[in-house]
Amino acid sequence: MLFRSRDAGGWSFRQKLQASDGQLSDSFGSALALHGNQLLVGAHLEDSQGSETGAVYLFEEQGGTWIEKQKVQAFDAEAGASFGI
Repeated sequence: MLFRSRDAGGWSFRQKLQASDGQLSDSFGSALALHGNQLLVGAHLEDSQGSETGAVYLFEEQGGTWIEKQKVQAFDAEAGASFGI
């Protein structure tokens, strides 16, 4: 996922965000929520707990750089649940 910022001159590239354990088919970035300096990124097809159980990644902006802080998954994940959509 490419993160861009807007200034007086328009939009510009800032940083490429990736999950620390991401796979091509996870659909990382399929859902987003931004609040202040925290960004939640959904990956509803992530498979680490079973087929398409899903995950959400918490990023925090620190000094102009987005850093992955936590990976959140359902405690009762089931195949096809698509957590993070």
